[in-house]
Amino acid sequence: MILTFASQQQYQEMVGQPSEQPAWTQEDWAALGAFMQAFNRELLDSGELVETRGLSAPVLRGVVQE
Repeated sequence: MILTFASQQQYQEMVGQPSEQPAWTQEDWAALGAFMQAFNRELLDSGELVETRGLSAPVLRGVVQE
């Protein structure tokens, strides 16, 4: 299992919304997207990919307590 996490600021940048202090450039986001597509293709071709799924924005998160 691989899980990636982004802050609300990074999520806003990822979807093209402005943020006060951009952490990544548009080129950085494009490189990340290209890497993830190639990585997913490699896993799919090898038969190891089970599922990919995007997470909702951090601002929409919930806390589960038992």
